[in-house]
Amino acid sequence: MKILFAYPFFLKDSVLEQNWKTPYFPLGILYLAGAARQAGHSVSIFDGTFADGFEDFVSMFNTIQPDVVCITSLITLRERALAFGRYAIAQGAKVIYGGPDVQVVPSNYAQMGAILVVGEGEPTLIDLLNAFQNNTTIESIHGIAYWTDNVLKYTAPRQQIPLDWSQLPLPARNLLNFEPYFQLWQTHHGYTSMTLAATRAYTSVSDKVDDVIRTQFDTYVRVRPIQDIVAEMKLIEKDYSVDRFRLVDDLGALGKDWLVALGEAMLMADIKTPYEGLKPLHFDDLPMYAPQKDLCAERTIWLPGIDHDPKAMDIETIQRRWEQGILQEGETLPSSCKNCS
Repeated sequence: MKILFAYPFFLKDSVLEQNWKTPYFPLGILYLAGAARQAGHSVSIFDGTFADGFEDFVSMFNTIQPDVVCITSLITLRERALAFGRYAIAQGAKVIYGGPDVQVVPSNYAQMGAILVVGEGEPTLIDLLNAFQNNTTIESIHGIAYWTDNVLKYTAPRQQIPLDWSQLPLPARNLLNFEPYFQLWQTHHGYTSMTLAATRAYTSVSDKVDDVIRTQFDTYVRVRPIQDIVAEMKLIEKDYSVDRFRLVDDLGALGKDWLVALGEAMLMADIKTPYEGLKPLHFDDLPMYAPQKDLCAERTIWLPGIDHDPKAMDIETIQRRWEQGILQEGETLPSSCKNCS
């Protein structure tokens, strides 16, 4: 089958990202695209980030004529995501939704006839695609929700993916054009980077007896083996020329010992590209790994070309730079800075 994955984010519509200029394409979609491709389907991705608007999605849809459209949604993307789904269904395609906002207002998405994925997506997606392809029912597929008899029906929760990450295909990065991202980052931040994940969060949903009302979300985080992370870093170094890896994880929760072990494994694998996190860390005595001392780079500390203690800036300057979205790497917001966040 022909599968179209859609990311309904448009940079031109986001005032915050126009200021920050830090867009990243969601890794989750790339993981799902990799799983669908491994299962033998023809896979394409619509990335709205640098597109002009909804018409670009329509154009790609009409060109590909997909059997299934998979759409991710956040609360800030809700209206766009719903518009994508309505159009696809009107053209006769099946629509699958995933993402945080789908868990918040599921009926908004399900009432149009779409199917919602609850929890980890890869095995659920493959089961749904098999059902569509074989024209079989979906009621026995775990980890989904759909609208039936004027109510939202949840099936049994999906068991989490085993700890062996080797069972999952790597993100299908070669389906996406990263060049606009690299150019934007290079222009506004002076370097390029690519995301990868060291952990996988899994959300379990508990329902009331009527299987309609969600009453509890339990989130679990599983840590990926360091050797798998390093192997993916090697592949990225081979296929892309980026200045840094960005780990999209809570590195503080992983802890200093884990970060040290990752840095040592990177050195053993002769990886030259440093990594950074999404937010600053403040561990004492985290090794710098000279001469590749920036292998253990975290965002706003220990970055190439920046001393451990960046030059002091007055509070007004930092606040202004923060509001303008141009706070530089290595610059931190003082605890005394009022209204800073």
